[in-house]
Parts: sequence; C-alpha cells; structure tokens
Amino acid sequence: MAIRTHRRAWALFQVAPDDEAAEAEEAEHETSMRLLGTACASRASAHALVAHLRWYVAEEGANLLTSGIGGCERDDLVRARLAELVLFVPDASLPAVIALPAPMGPSPLLAAIEEHRSANLAMAQAVGDYVEAEASSDPDEAHLLAVADRASEVEAAALNALIALAPASAEETRTLTADFAEVSADFDKDAFGTWLLRRLAVMMARVQAQA
Repeated sequence: MAIRTHRRAWALFQVAPDDEAAEAEEAEHETSMRLLGTACASRASAHALVAHLRWYVAEEGANLLTSGIGGCERDDLVRARLAELVLFVPDASLPAVIALPAPMGPSPLLAAIEEHRSANLAMAQAVGDYVEAEASSDPDEAHLLAVADRASEVEAAALNALIALAPASAEETRTLTADFAEVSADFDKDAFGTWLLRRLAVMMARVQAQA
C-alpha cells in the first residue's frame, strides 16, 4: 500500500501544472519518507520495496540530491534503506521473476535485462494506477494516463535495447531465454511465438538440469 501511495504521488508530481507543482512535490516527499519508514511484513514485500527503490533511484538520479524538499538527506535515506534491504534479501527481485546470477564482470546484457525489468515494473505500476483511477472515475485519471503512456514508451525502448544485444556465453543465453519467457507471459497466451518461447525455456531448463 505504501509503495502504491508513493508511486501515485510521484506520478501526479510529474504532470502537475506550475501552480500546483510545489504542493505536489511536498506530497511526493511526504509519501516517500513514510515509505522509507514502513516495515516490511514479509520477504515478498521486501522484494517489492527493493524493486521500487531501485526504480526510484534510477528514475530520479541526481534529482534526489537537488530536490527542493529533503535534498541530500532523502537521497542518503533512500540509498541506505535499499542497501539495508539487500543485506537481508540478497536474492531480491520481483516475486515470480527469476533472479539473475551475479556476473563475474561487467555485462551489457545483464545490465540491459535489469534495466528492462525496472522499466517493466514501472509500466505495470503506472498502468495499474490508471486502470484503478478509470474504474473509480478518479479526477486524476487524465494525469495517470499520461504517466502510463510515458512508462510504456520507456519500457518499449528498454526492451528494444535488450533485444539488440547478443548473449556472450551459454549462461547469458539461459538467463536471457528465461527472462524472455517471463516477459512473454504478459502477451497473448494463444500466440504461437509465445508458446514456442515458453517451450524453448522449458527445454533449456531440462538440459541444464541434466548437465
């Protein structure tokens, strides 16, 4: 609930008109601070918070240091909470998403997979917020639609960047195949390409298990 509340406040701040920007920024700051102080009740909620904070740091970047409210203090708190969570859930990833193996060195492919997962999470959250607003005739519906459209564009760009890369090893091939199988679950289950990709992932998993 705290993640969704912060996500919504952040989305409204992004599209707030000039005369409402200060109020929207204050609301986003307050919800972010409440989020940082919220305890995780389970490993699943810790995983979700790690994913959200990673997205937040990637999305805001230097803005966390220079924001009108909180500034460096909030940046330190966000990064400290994220580092603390990862100590307790080192395998942190989205529930039902296959965790990436730790690479021995820099890997453009694994970095691109993480970038797309973050973008895909942000898109799912933004679309979910819009669908909820539409169903309840929320007055913020138009704003949330604009945020969802932007998130969809970012996700598509991240996916295209990932697809353009080639695996450099058998391990990267297995990781990429497993990731594509997860992504394909969001598409039409009757599509032949989706079925074929899932079958490929299953076959490769069996081969790996027998090795």
